[in-house]
Amino acid sequence: MKIDAATVRRLREAQAWSQEQLAAVAGVSVRTVQRVEAESHASMETCMALAIAFGCLPADLAPPAAIAPEDVPSGLEATLAMSASVRRNAATFMIAFVLMWVGILLGNALLGPSSSVFGVPVYDGFVLGLTAMLFVSVMTLPGAAQWASERWRWPCHGCRRETAL
Repeated sequence: MKIDAATVRRLREAQAWSQEQLAAVAGVSVRTVQRVEAESHASMETCMALAIAFGCLPADLAPPAAIAPEDVPSGLEATLAMSASVRRNAATFMIAFVLMWVGILLGNALLGPSSSVFGVPVYDGFVLGLTAMLFVSVMTLPGAAQWASERWRWPCHGCRRETAL
């Protein structure tokens, strides 16, 4: 696993530890600490031991990823893509919602309230439960709460309003 040697050295010096002290705290050999700081490469176990010793996540020891600026979508493009995705998911939810309620009405009309096949309260409760699960799964998608608050003027607590420049 790649490790940022400068980060390891900086964290070690921030603790005022020598390589020997870091090795003792992390439970690795001094040679391993020297190799990590020289070669920027370590096993997953060594990375975990160093992260525990420093009190950070193993990802904090990884070198920053080199991302080309053209690979990162602009804020407006990302917002539009997410908005379109949320609209598609909301439309799918509405279609499923309507079809389930049509199924409830047809089931009640065909089976009648005295039917002993499914039992109307059990059948209705099952479909209502599915509807609730579908609603929760759609509304927990990224951006769904913000889209709903903008569409229907709902209060959106915790939504981050981002403005495009």
